[in-house]
Amino acid sequence: MFGVLATSIIAAASMLPFNYQPTPEAAAVHVLQQAGPVAVVRVNIAGRFAAVQTRGGVIESTPVDEALLLERFSFGWQPLDVIEAQCTLTGRNIDAATRRALLRGIPAPHHPQWAHCSEPSHDVGPPEEVDAVRHQMKYVLVPFVIVSGRYALGQWYGFGGGETIFRFERGTWHIIAGGGGAHRPEELRALGVSESALRAFSAALR
Repeated sequence: MFGVLATSIIAAASMLPFNYQPTPEAAAVHVLQQAGPVAVVRVNIAGRFAAVQTRGGVIESTPVDEALLLERFSFGWQPLDVIEAQCTLTGRNIDAATRRALLRGIPAPHHPQWAHCSEPSHDVGPPEEVDAVRHQMKYVLVPFVIVSGRYALGQWYGFGGGETIFRFERGTWHIIAGGGGAHRPEELRALGVSESALRAFSAALR
């Protein structure tokens, strides 16, 4: 059934610029480059998380047969990461029962080059502010967001990778730096990022 729906999901999702959608399967297909038809093989939803396994999609020219991990926010479902190992889930403090539900019927991953388990894998900061920052993250996969006071950092990968830096002003979050790769502390200081935010970013990224 999912394979039959994949074409219509792609058609609807490809017109939207951001990487969130009303369903986890639509969000997963939306962020995958297509070497051909992309089929949704399995969808497991447990609480606010979902695991979506597809076939036929690629990220940065590498086939992605592992499931994608997604989370439901106020604006819709957003892809977080490729589930390349258990640590993708345990690093987010997802309990054992939810992990089992997410991985039910999904084969063990076999692309270790996607592993990001040495990096942070959970959001930091007030949930409503994390939600607002994520709402502006239009990148392929957004593993985590760190919010500290008036500043926030969002990590992303797929079509390259890097960090986007935000500042809260005039009632909303504004992007003040982006691009590929990590930002050096001196670069962020030059943008006015506070020392407390720099410490929060450093602690989370350690």
